[in-house]
Amino acid sequence: MNLKKSFSFLFMVAALLIAVNVLCAQETKTPFGNVSKISKPSPPKRDSNAKGGFYRLDLTMLEMEEGNTISTRSFSLWLKATAGDYGVLRISNSVPIVGDAMSENILSTTEKPAKPAQKSVSVDLSCTLKEIASGLELNITGTVGGVVPPEKGKQYPPVFRNISIRATALLTPGKSTTISSIDDPGSNRHFQIDATATKIK
Repeated sequence: MNLKKSFSFLFMVAALLIAVNVLCAQETKTPFGNVSKISKPSPPKRDSNAKGGFYRLDLTMLEMEEGNTISTRSFSLWLKATAGDYGVLRISNSVPIVGDAMSENILSTTEKPAKPAQKSVSVDLSCTLKEIASGLELNITGTVGGVVPPEKGKQYPPVFRNISIRATALLTPGKSTTISSIDDPGSNRHFQIDATATKIK
């Protein structure tokens, strides 16, 4: 009888030890409590827009006077709407600066005329596109330069104009949006820059 009780006791101890070992194998004590070894963190959700689409960005600068459009300048570039990608558009021309006083001096001397000074007139734009829930986020910075045409009957020296822009705007794909509007401080002319992003792929 005592032998049977001893076997029963040993069986219960063995079963208890096996249960403890199983629990220890599944959990590890940490300063933050027991953490299951077999549990794995769920993978992060992928953003459906992470790759970004390709867009053609059209920029139009309107020069207006008393509500009438005097001139239009257009710029286009292709962008990928994803972090780290950006577009750059640059063009530059050198314009000679010749004034009336310089012309008279050149005509009144027999010496070889000096080469006229040069002024750089350029367009320098950098921008990025980002797809967001409400549309497209456009970040743009840069300068648009130009030469003011002389008034009728008047000659040079020319007047140079620079328009700088740094803006963040919300665009709706396929629709034109005004991203900048400014009055010329030296005249009654008005400048407006519109942007249109069209998805290509």
